[in-house]
Amino acid sequence: MMAGAPQRRPLALRLLPALALLAAACGGKTDPPSILLLTLDTTRSDALSCYSGWAETLGHTTATTPNIDRIAAEGMRFDSAFTSTPLTLPAHTSILTGLYPIRHGIRNNGMGAVPDAADTLAERARREGYQTAAFVGAVVLDEPFGLGQGFDAYGAPIAADPTDYDGERPAREVVDDALAWLDARDRERPFLLWLHFYDPHTPYNEPDVAGCEHPAGDRSLRAIYLREVCAMDREIGRVFDRLDAEGEFDRAIVMAIGDHGEAFGEHGEDGHTAHVYDTTLRVPLLVRLPGGERGGTVRSDVVSVVDVLPSLVATAGWGKGAGDLDGLALLDAEAPADRGVYFESYYGYLSFGWSPLAGWLDRDGKYVHSSEPAFYDLARDPNEDANEFAARRADVRRYELAISDLAERTPLPREDAAVEDDVLDSLRGLGYVSVGTVSGDLPHPLETLDLPSPERMIEFYELTLDAVELAQADKSEEALAILERVVAANPKNPFALGHKSGCELRLGKYEQAEQSLRALIACNPTPEPAAYFRLGACLRALGRHAEAIEPLETAVRMKPDRPRFLRELIGAFRDADRRPEAIEYIRKLQALEE
Repeated sequence: MMAGAPQRRPLALRLLPALALLAAACGGKTDPPSILLLTLDTTRSDALSCYSGWAETLGHTTATTPNIDRIAAEGMRFDSAFTSTPLTLPAHTSILTGLYPIRHGIRNNGMGAVPDAADTLAERARREGYQTAAFVGAVVLDEPFGLGQGFDAYGAPIAADPTDYDGERPAREVVDDALAWLDARDRERPFLLWLHFYDPHTPYNEPDVAGCEHPAGDRSLRAIYLREVCAMDREIGRVFDRLDAEGEFDRAIVMAIGDHGEAFGEHGEDGHTAHVYDTTLRVPLLVRLPGGERGGTVRSDVVSVVDVLPSLVATAGWGKGAGDLDGLALLDAEAPADRGVYFESYYGYLSFGWSPLAGWLDRDGKYVHSSEPAFYDLARDPNEDANEFAARRADVRRYELAISDLAERTPLPREDAAVEDDVLDSLRGLGYVSVGTVSGDLPHPLETLDLPSPERMIEFYELTLDAVELAQADKSEEALAILERVVAANPKNPFALGHKSGCELRLGKYEQAEQSLRALIACNPTPEPAAYFRLGACLRALGRHAEAIEPLETAVRMKPDRPRFLRELIGAFRDADRRPEAIEYIRKLQALEE
């Protein structure tokens, strides 16, 4: 097998040596360890004080994350851990399946559900007799997206007032649910408990938590973000306290891992999703083994979120191995020196008509494939300032071969699972501009498309967000002027075209709206039914009722349960003097309204 390619090797089945010897001497066997898995959404490594990051530079004199730091002090800290993609749902799917997005099929938030064919960590735990529970902090991981497979209990945000539902909940509520479940569990059986914390994700809520106020008066985004991380840590401490009181913490495997990082202006990026610099790819990974074995160990080998499942399976001693996975079992030994890991972001392609990004990195460098490929020597250039692609073209070949090898591996069978519109709307409320199922095949990770690279579009991305804010403030004329600039620079930007058409419709500029909507449908790999509905409504406003029927019928086929779509189609049939053809749709509308 080539250096750097996805590697397969038997998974070691390990138990703690001292306990194993004792069990053998006594003629018995050790009890399987419980597992506590903590996923820290949007958490950079340098946001944790155990990684010696921002806390000191922002004026903190004490540890900001003492509870998470405890895992590092009593376990292993991984300094070169990377996510598979800077998107919450696909990254968590990699964590819980051991597969890269190209194989598990979830390439964007809200992109359908994890296939039933996935053999998740919880399903494996359940087969081993474990009690399983998950409590998540945001609707982006809600049960309809498929990560509930194998969990006996699965808790997600619930709106007390559906009209004021933002799709997330604080760490305090996640931990409250977890503690209630721990109280009610069967103490004779081991457990797998997964807790997901969304607090460090925007929008920030300025937590009022003792010990997380400092440095006083600092209003920078980094400082506010760090306070969110600190508040999350304090809630994690409540879980540790409960397990300590029961004597369970020392017997359990405790793992904390970030799903992706966050950018604060590096390379012109704010947030995460569409770029793959280390600011959003590099994540914290901390593991405490039962008994605190190997406490204080620091690992520099290259590891990935796909290593979580096989590492836990091997360490817990489940079955004969984890199967055909992309990850490796790495808690017993370091990864091979030539180990490489895959990463991608198709977010810009799906949202803005940009080139997709796919890449491979190892100890020697990082290759990013796009319409403008890049290679970074991370040892000499950790900030990824110098693109050495032209000078390192020969070296890049082995990275391309590694990506090609991965792309040829068998993916999970794709399932077209519909997700309710209110769930997708909640995702949009969290700030995800691109959500929803992707139909058809996405470009191969090594395909080169005639689309602008995300790096060239950062300025226009920020302009687009400005336009959206203006439109939401009923300033459609100002928003439209900006969106016309954005579309002129990138005519195949579906997000900008969608918002541009919305402004044009609100302003009564129907001829322009028609052109924008036709361009949106033509360029978008996954046109939304709303685009067809808007086109039909626009044509009706122009008096072209017969032409409106086709796009409106398409919208109704895609979403047959939308009364508004049916009413518009019925009106188009009526005004086009084709009333008999409307009877079928009138009956459907009546059935919906009964």
